[in-house]
Amino acid sequence: IRRTAADYPLLQCGTLDDGCGGAIEFGSCPGYNQECDVNRCKCMGRSTKGDDRFRRWQCGSFGDGCSGTLHFGECASAGGVSCVDHICVEDEPAATRWRIVCESGTVGRWWIREMEFHIEGMCYEEYSAFRNSVSSGTYRPSFAAIKAFDKDRDTLWGSQCTGCGPREAWIGVDFGLPVRVECVRLVQDSRTIQQCERVALEYSDDGVLWIQRYRYGFGRHVLQAAEDLMADMDDRLDDSTLEPFQRSASLWRLACDTPSRIPWGVIDAEFYDDSGCMSSLRPAIAQVRSSSSGAFSAEAGIDGERHTVWRGGGGG
Repeated sequence: IRRTAADYPLLQCGTLDDGCGGAIEFGSCPGYNQECDVNRCKCMGRSTKGDDRFRRWQCGSFGDGCSGTLHFGECASAGGVSCVDHICVEDEPAATRWRIVCESGTVGRWWIREMEFHIEGMCYEEYSAFRNSVSSGTYRPSFAAIKAFDKDRDTLWGSQCTGCGPREAWIGVDFGLPVRVECVRLVQDSRTIQQCERVALEYSDDGVLWIQRYRYGFGRHVLQAAEDLMADMDDRLDDSTLEPFQRSASLWRLACDTPSRIPWGVIDAEFYDDSGCMSSLRPAIAQVRSSSSGAFSAEAGIDGERHTVWRGGGGG
């Protein structure tokens, strides 16, 4: 008789032989401080509110890693203050410093041609007076952060990092006085590998503690080189309504639609993000895939070498 999880109501995790050559899956332990020990979840030490990871938390609740809950209190009910990511923030915050952070990371260096901070939600009213520009670091002095705010799209700010990790690169301004920001006009470089696909708007009064206001590029819309970053754009925009030639995607392929009795041979293929085939996407390739190819490596058809070849496995 094949056993099921219902036959072992006290077991919580891991796997167990079902008696017929199969396995019963009980899943993983729910707590981040729990380990599975003989199919039961064992607490390896509960977290406390004094732990360093909770140092800045002001509100809300969170699990202690086992079966308990840590309570961090509530925000003041008056004054339009809400609990956001366990920090008490104003519903319409005003702060001296605002920045855009690259949440996704980049393939190459992050290049920004122009940026504007607007005090209303449609990017119609820029607040252009600021004390100085700030950034995570600059490629070289000729590409300083101020170049992103000089009203000249022929100049650029370049991040110090190339192949930046998530949240490694950011740029913004210190207004010198509290300002509300509701929309950001962002113009990145036209080359895909020099862009950031997911960004966040954050604010701070001391330049140390930054609080997220909005984030963009996490929905069904891929950020383009030039965008007005509005609060609701991830919910409002859906790229599935675009024509195929207008859309962005992480996977692209060439397919042979002509029947053939001999294998398809490809010496080299290269993808570009511009119609003039000037901006190669080869540095952005993370993985090469193909249909069945037998002994022929898929990488050989896209490695930039004319003495290697990929062949499809069979005719057609």
